[in-house]
Amino acid sequence: MAATALASNETLEGEVLVCGNDVEARSTVISIVEAAGLKGWHAGPIDNSVVSESLTPILIFLNKRYKLNGSGIRIVEH
Repeated sequence: MAATALASNETLEGEVLVCGNDVEARSTVISIVEAAGLKGWHAGPIDNSVVSESLTPILIFLNKRYKLNGSGIRIVEH
């Protein structure tokens, strides 16, 4: 999520992967994420965060390559 989108009054759209070893703490963070108008997902223990954080360089590349204003990730069910 681009900082400019978070700082604006526009409607937010996106999904957030929340990792952590404390399930209650993850639930709290997801509540905050959802209060901001986004979808939060329990993404498992803190060890999983290295994988989700590794997506950042890909998103930055996509933003530059395709002149996007803040790409993100969406979880879909098939």
